Amino acid sequence: MAISFIRRFRDDKKLFLKLFYPVNTIYFLLGCANIGVFFWMFNTNFNNSVLTPTSYSNLSTAGVCFAIGAITILNAAVVGLVGVVYKVKMLILLYGCVLILQFFVHTVCTILSHFYEGPVRETLKHILISTVNRTNVAKEYPINHISITWDEMQASLHCCGVNGYSDWFHSVRWRHNNFVPDSCCDYQHFNNDESMLNCGKTNDSALWYQEGCFEPYTDWLLKHTFVLNLTAFVCLTVEAILLFLAYHVYRYLKSLESPTRTFAQYRASQDGETEGMISISAGSAQR
Repeated sequence: MAISFIRRFRDDKKLFLKLFYPVNTIYFLLGCANIGVFFWMFNTNFNNSVLTPTSYSNLSTAGVCFAIGAITILNAAVVGLVGVVYKVKMLILLYGCVLILQFFVHTVCTILSHFYEGPVRETLKHILISTVNRTNVAKEYPINHISITWDEMQASLHCCGVNGYSDWFHSVRWRHNNFVPDSCCDYQHFNNDESMLNCGKTNDSALWYQEGCFEPYTDWLLKHTFVLNLTAFVCLTVEAILLFLAYHVYRYLKSLESPTRTFAQYRASQDGETEGMISISAGSAQR
């Protein structure tokens, strides 16, 4: 059964056309998914561009690259479909070139992603510690953006400081005082928001979040990277399949343009005259 299927797959040239349509449709949907990833990248819970500008700018750049890649995928899928429907070889060639380019880009992204996590963790830790220590320096601004960002992050992730609440003891906001921001207070110990007012200055550490923000924040940030890597890997797989199909579709379209010639074989009699035709075969002319 397997052998017969392989023979059918090898001999049925139109089978590649039949497979091309659904796989190319999947590729088009992947382009739409990449656009969704782009918007998801910027749908953040707190203002990361202020807190960790370097790391978040890298993710923002990656999101923009995914948006550009999504537009390329959508256009390529349409070009490939038009080329197959109207049997235009040049469009299939263009389609294949775009697939090769996208395949190369997604391969590089997938490989480099394995070297991304370690440097990101070290960089994030350094940036978070530095922002804790200079939280209230920018007094000339009406609103301290870094302070607001820390408050939003600590309230969202239920954490305090970088490694723990003691990181706030070195903040320039309150020198020589073991205070923390009110956003470090665990809401489970309070009845309402009013009762949490100045709770960071009670010196009762049992009321504060015990876990630092470094691990949950890094995991949150790397979750975005994981989604990017997963999307790139899926695109890479589909592009490899489409390259294989596009190659055979191009060969099939090329064979349709080749004229056929009829070859006849005759049996010659002993006296050298033609006795009769024994077979007729058709084949493509060699160019």
